[in-house]
Amino acid sequence: MSVASHAATINAARESLLALHKALIDNMRTEHERATGRTLTPGELLGLLTADAAFDWLHPFSQLIVAIDELLEREVPPTDRDAAAVRLEIARLIDGREPRYTAAADRATHVALEHGRLQAAMERLPGSALDEQPGLFELRPGWSGQRRRRPVKNKPSAD
Repeated sequence: MSVASHAATINAARESLLALHKALIDNMRTEHERATGRTLTPGELLGLLTADAAFDWLHPFSQLIVAIDELLEREVPPTDRDAAAVRLEIARLIDGREPRYTAAADRATHVALEHGRLQAAMERLPGSALDEQPGLFELRPGWSGQRRRRPVKNKPSAD
């Protein structure tokens, strides 16, 4: 697979992970509103996402999305090992160990749908042998390397 293909395939998995994350947030919001009998404002939802222990289990999703963003933005293009590591990181996140995730996927159709889409996106990423997986999990800290320089847009002068 070419370097450009790795970036595109990783980005497709990232987009699916982002959609799943949004579905999980929407599901948690609905459950919270049902339990409290009141509608949350966007600011209140943000406060719950960042500070309420009931929402803490969503943080690894956010953190992985940011890590993948950093991988895709660094100067060095993603390698085959990076792509395999992304697959492993996502698999570990959605593997069923988090009971609130499993419950949401079982109860909420939109969460189950996004879960399925994410699994399909993961299938397009390269796999790895069991013996190389521990080394792949060590790649994530290196994804936050130097970012590509984006061209600076010229601003019109105020003459």
